[in-house]
Amino acid sequence: MSLWIIPACFALSCGITLWVLRRAKSLQLLDLPNDRSSHTLPTPRGGGLAIAVTVLALLSMAAVSLGSGAPVLLSIVAGGVVIAVVGLVDDRWGLSARLRFLLQFVVALSVVLVLGGAPDEVLAVLPWAAGVAGTGLCVLVVLWFLNLFNFMDGIDGIAACQSIFMCAAAALLGSVYGSGADSVVILCGIGAASAGFLVWNWAPARIFMGDVGSAFLGFLLPVLAIWMSENSPVGVWTFVVLGTLFIGDSSATLMRRTLNGEKWHEAHRSHVYQRLSRRFRSHARVTLGFAAANLLLVLPLAWMTLAYPGNAALIAIATTVTSIAVFWSFGAGQRDAV
Repeated sequence: MSLWIIPACFALSCGITLWVLRRAKSLQLLDLPNDRSSHTLPTPRGGGLAIAVTVLALLSMAAVSLGSGAPVLLSIVAGGVVIAVVGLVDDRWGLSARLRFLLQFVVALSVVLVLGGAPDEVLAVLPWAAGVAGTGLCVLVVLWFLNLFNFMDGIDGIAACQSIFMCAAAALLGSVYGSGADSVVILCGIGAASAGFLVWNWAPARIFMGDVGSAFLGFLLPVLAIWMSENSPVGVWTFVVLGTLFIGDSSATLMRRTLNGEKWHEAHRSHVYQRLSRRFRSHARVTLGFAAANLLLVLPLAWMTLAYPGNAALIAIATTVTSIAVFWSFGAGQRDAV
């Protein structure tokens, strides 16, 4: 795949986001603020459609160029289409949490079955995760990351910046440790598509990602991690570390809310990133803070999973547990406002 695809992804995503922005009112894609919102003015949503359309086109092109890998990539494309459509319908008309989760489960299960269940790097550490157990584990991981990415898309720029970081870091580490050029271009293309959307989503945001984008990225990143683990040094454990801030904040918040007897799927403002945005009265500061933590702390840890592959699982698990503990200590899930 040619490098020109990367700037093309940026331009296409930027243009489609602008198109959605200009037509959001007529399409009735407006996010009206309420007492659980982090914004105060009606704002267009559904801009993540640009990311989904751009990335699906990118993966379709990759399927054609890769040949033997086409069936797996096409299954990811098909799953991504369903997830994006479900998200768009939810943005426009709303869906019950039960129906939305059921559709997500069917898609996750179908794609994981095509991927072949748990990859070898996971089986090397968790030998019990073969067959049905491994498939179930992968489905749970995909569903959790899909929903946590949606949970974390609550202030300007944070979800797009996380996508850019994870894809750019995985591409950088992959290029250093011998990933194929095609996987590097795919990752850079996804990051570029997220950057094209970020042009309009940076604080103060003119448009929000919506479920069509956050659910799509939350589905895409873990399934790509499973796929790439069989074709690239950058696999599941590296991706777990790269996503640790989102995993930590959302997991700690869910744990505390569950202990408090609250429903996990109900909207709220008790994530640490939401609490910090109120404390500092700035979305940009919090998003930049997460970006700085990713670059200064998370990226070196992700590098360690490749520099010391025998300890990759231990590094990923320790990083995740530490992240959850840190966010818990910062009050993730607490009811009181800051």
